[in-house]
Amino acid sequence: PLTLVFRRTPDRKASQPEKTLQEEDEPPLINKLETYGDADQYLECFNLALLTLHNLAINNRNHKALLAEPKVLDTLLDIIASEVLSPSLRRISFSLLTCLAQQKDISGRIFQDMAEYFRSCEKGDASLQKYIICCANLFYTSMKPEEVVPDVSMLMFVGKLASMETAASSNRSLVEVLHGMSRAPREKRADFICRETMVVTVNFIEQREQWDVQLRSFEAIYFLTIGAVDPKLWGSLELVPRMAKAAGKVREFAGRDPELKKRVDGLFELTMRTADMCLPHEILVKQLTMPDMDRYLMDLFAAEDKPPTLMQCASHLMTGLVQSAIGYGCYMKWRAMGLGEKLVRWFQNHKSAICSGDDPSVGGAIGFVSIGDAMDSILHFVIFAVEMDPDLVRALIADDVIKCIAFRILALAQTFKKGADGGVQDLSHLNVSFRSIAQLLTVLASNEHGLAAMGKLNLAIPLAGLLELPAEDFRIPVMIILCALCAHKDTCETLFKNVGFLDYMKRVEARVKDPGESPILPEELEYLVCILDRSC
Repeated sequence: PLTLVFRRTPDRKASQPEKTLQEEDEPPLINKLETYGDADQYLECFNLALLTLHNLAINNRNHKALLAEPKVLDTLLDIIASEVLSPSLRRISFSLLTCLAQQKDISGRIFQDMAEYFRSCEKGDASLQKYIICCANLFYTSMKPEEVVPDVSMLMFVGKLASMETAASSNRSLVEVLHGMSRAPREKRADFICRETMVVTVNFIEQREQWDVQLRSFEAIYFLTIGAVDPKLWGSLELVPRMAKAAGKVREFAGRDPELKKRVDGLFELTMRTADMCLPHEILVKQLTMPDMDRYLMDLFAAEDKPPTLMQCASHLMTGLVQSAIGYGCYMKWRAMGLGEKLVRWFQNHKSAICSGDDPSVGGAIGFVSIGDAMDSILHFVIFAVEMDPDLVRALIADDVIKCIAFRILALAQTFKKGADGGVQDLSHLNVSFRSIAQLLTVLASNEHGLAAMGKLNLAIPLAGLLELPAEDFRIPVMIILCALCAHKDTCETLFKNVGFLDYMKRVEARVKDPGESPILPEELEYLVCILDRSC
């Protein structure tokens, strides 16, 4: 659209007459011609125009102004495949488009056109590969997960280009493309899963020298496992065992370096979450006997400075493993590694935070987790562990463990009261925790020393106060705990000297005689009869 005016005559070789003094003072004449120059001159001006746009596009603050005119981008994309362009001009065009690809709205269009041109070439210019890889990176990292459409052929194409570049830069670009595609909506991830995709991913798992590449590959496997796990493919490639082994190697080199130790925690957390999702598949469960993971799990109980989200994640995985086909073997290994002592050590390390009420939530890879939440997960695991090994109860009746459990019960009771008043909205996960603790206390109460220890903590009266709450979800676990505690004489005396509990019993008596619109649940009545029977 430019009108070019050359300030020179067509014949550049013609000799110029000497100017007089008067002529020098006059403004220069502009020769307007019917044709403005020859083909070489047009090409020179086009080259200058591209260079000008390129120099402007280097600064992304100019992109809005450049893209305000749609013809700029349209023309640049149209000339990609033009045979008129020399290799140097095409490189300038690709570099210019790569700068503009920083704009999310057009990055996909630019990448697709550049990739399509290179695919159509029998022998493309190798210097253009880096621009295509960079555009692919910009495109897939700029999209929201719901916008991603995974494309195996495109990943393989980018992977082929990346293999021709230097290893460090190409690995980073390719793993970002892979990571971007793995975040696609769950229903679309299944179309992306194939052996070629996963082989590319596996190759990055052990890239210890490139931390960002290794982490992205772990995340990609985690995302793909969430939405589209293929048990046969996962099993043939031994994905989870490889992840655990690679994380173990990083741990060996981490030593006491705090930054490297954080990296180790990140890799193991992703490995634990991935393994947890593989538990429903028998073919994968058989591969989850991982020495590196076992060592990390046991050391996690003894560590003082780990975020609670790690402990919660570890407890979930251990709970799933002890219930699986390899459960007995896993538990025996943990027992030989000192599980009982390490459990007590964890409660000793976190007793002050649990019993003081100073328990802030700490952000992890997924959501926020408090030490109390981590403790609930540990106690849930212990329920299944005790069934497998009754001797574990001896470790659980330690003073520090019992006090932490007691304080957690009281803290949950207080939260339930706030919930009844409308102060807490979602109590579902706490309800599950409370039921697990109630189930565990019945186990501890079967031990004489455990029952005596719990009897000294004066839990009966605060728990009896929850019987007034309207929701059965709270009352049933409370009655389970009270039944367990009433195996001790002191608890029975405390309950039947409490005015609130006696008033509650009178109201129950009235509801039994005249059920009306709110009859008492048979299950509640059975637990109350048990409490009365033990008290008598």
